[in-house]
Amino acid sequence: MNAGQLDRSIELQTQTTARDNFGQPVETWTTLATVWGNKSDRVASEAISGGQVVEVLRTIWTIRHRTDIDSRHRLRYREGGGWSYYYITGVQEIGRRVGLKLTTEKRDRE
Repeated sequence: MNAGQLDRSIELQTQTTARDNFGQPVETWTTLATVWGNKSDRVASEAISGGQVVEVLRTIWTIRHRTDIDSRHRLRYREGGGWSYYYITGVQEIGRRVGLKLTTEKRDRE
């Protein structure tokens, strides 16, 4: 893996449960790690979510190897002046513990 191609700073996030002011459980996201990666947009399509048509962008991210990432995680990436969230749908190992290819989906609405 060429380190020079890992040119984007991304946050790997995991979902956790916190408590609100009334002691009720609330699902929230926390940053697991900030890593360098490579972004490769693949396919844009439309899907229906909550009765609305949303655009879905499939993106492949390449990062150095980790053992703590799976489809329960997401990526947070700053683009266009704000944060974008990419939900991991697949993890593929590159070589023998060299890197990971993360297949993700980004929707235009959260």
